[in-house]
Amino acid sequence: MCIGRILTRNPPKTKAPSNSVANGKTTLTPGDRLAEVLATSLFVGEIPIVPGTFGTIPGLFIFIMASMLGVPAWGYLLLIVALYFVGAWAAGRAEKISGKKDDGRIVIDEVVGAMITMFYMPLDWRLVLAGFFAFRFFDVLKPGFRRIQQIEGGHGVMIDDVIAGIMANASLWLLMWLVSLFY
Repeated sequence: MCIGRILTRNPPKTKAPSNSVANGKTTLTPGDRLAEVLATSLFVGEIPIVPGTFGTIPGLFIFIMASMLGVPAWGYLLLIVALYFVGAWAAGRAEKISGKKDDGRIVIDEVVGAMITMFYMPLDWRLVLAGFFAFRFFDVLKPGFRRIQQIEGGHGVMIDDVIAGIMANASLWLLMWLVSLFY
């Protein structure tokens, strides 16, 4: 599959921007191609079954690597903030290329949400596993914040996963506190 055809496989339902799909012809700029690579988290979003679930895994991997390398909390937070803004740019541009709002192949938001879930957590496989399930729970159900997806552009794609990550992080802290009561 050609990189330039990743998000343009399906013709857009809205009017295509001048640098996207027009009359079946693809003319993507290098910036468009970079946005596709970043938005799909190095093509993880191209996995045809539950791409959001698979998109969570790179975020957890980044957490594990940062923990093993001894990255301080402020450095990890800076990485999250940087990936948020890069992801918002890439997701917004990928939406324009595909012509779809929050295309399921855009998973950079799951990466950032998973990283937020694990922020300031000790490295423990049980917490990583619990974080995976907690983040997916809040990301899928979006309790109390489903309407936030109406925000246009890349920030609209990213912000619901940021909130899901914050809620999952809080639930992990609650879980650790509850476990500490019994051990």
